[in-house]
Amino acid sequence: PLKERIGILFNNAGFFVSDPDRFANLKEEDILNTVNVNVTSVLMLTKIVLPFLIENKKGLILNTGSIVSIYPTPFLNVYGATKAFVKYFGEAIAYEYKDVNIEVQTLIPSMIETKMTEWSLAQRSFLFVNAKQYVDAAFATIGRTSLTTVFYETQVKKFLPQMLKKFQVK
Repeated sequence: PLKERIGILFNNAGFFVSDPDRFANLKEEDILNTVNVNVTSVLMLTKIVLPFLIENKKGLILNTGSIVSIYPTPFLNVYGATKAFVKYFGEAIAYEYKDVNIEVQTLIPSMIETKMTEWSLAQRSFLFVNAKQYVDAAFATIGRTSLTTVFYETQVKKFLPQMLKKFQVK
């Protein structure tokens, strides 16, 4: 049966407004599409697959978050909020199911070269990685932690502002 063969769920779909803008200027359709693809699909696919993983007493759920889930980013407001949801949900599910041999990991990448990020390729920096590099690095982290930034550069981007705040003179 199919349910015995399901062992991995990779919630990797993502939707991003093609023209980032202030929230009041976003189209209603783009807002709803972003929420449906980035949040609703994660919830519903996890709801469908998780019972099979529980029954099989093992499994892996991988969720793709985003660096903008950690720091509010102007003009990426809805996307960032949906990815913050994915991060929170993944961490909660990881805790809930750690005792039944189900690994849940949320990946927090920076910029990956895909059609979704074409709008920003002109401002390309060392933080961009190609999809193959990302996948290879992501799979190397499975089982290590429930939350991973995948790349060193992304880790620097994530933690440097926090570290600098500690050293600010008030």
